[in-house]
Amino acid sequence: MEPAAAGLDRAQPLRPAALPLAEPAALPVSFSNPENPLVYLTLGTFSNNDLDLFGLVLDALEDEPVNVLATIGRDNDPSALAPTPDNARVEQYIAQTEVLPYCSAVVHHAGSGTMFGVLAHGLASVALPQSADNFVNADLLARAGAARTLMPGQVTGATVRDAVRTVLDSASYRHRAGQLAEEIAAMPSADDVAARLGA
Repeated sequence: MEPAAAGLDRAQPLRPAALPLAEPAALPVSFSNPENPLVYLTLGTFSNNDLDLFGLVLDALEDEPVNVLATIGRDNDPSALAPTPDNARVEQYIAQTEVLPYCSAVVHHAGSGTMFGVLAHGLASVALPQSADNFVNADLLARAGAARTLMPGQVTGATVRDAVRTVLDSASYRHRAGQLAEEIAAMPSADDVAARLGA
């Protein structure tokens, strides 16, 4: 994602996220139209206090031919977002490893853990940066061609809907995300790096 890093002297690559499981757990929620693509909505564990933003995204995608799974954090009550659109499910927490294998796209805050998990699964995304490192990560994702990024002042129902349509319909986003997934898979694990450093 940062081409200039390739020229750093004595740089040691390190896989930033766990690789997808060979046999992931079954998706723990169901939808009335399971054939529709699944869009995962998360704002992580630090930036998830904006329930209005969750509601905006859910409303924006209500009439789209997708299923939406939103995880809003253990400190938030899913009933605060009721009534939930028919094509959406809202949960407090589900591990990413149980969700990402079934996704077609992800709407997220561009936190590092979420971002690298999404990329490790080769998923195109829509980044809605909120705080901290989110803005740098969202910019890197956009420049890499793996995501559409909407800064806070750009987020409306229409722009979110358009961005999700774009990353679902355009093969270029999936292609770039797939290339980054291959790069992540080729990086050594923490155990590999530790063994090299100890040699």
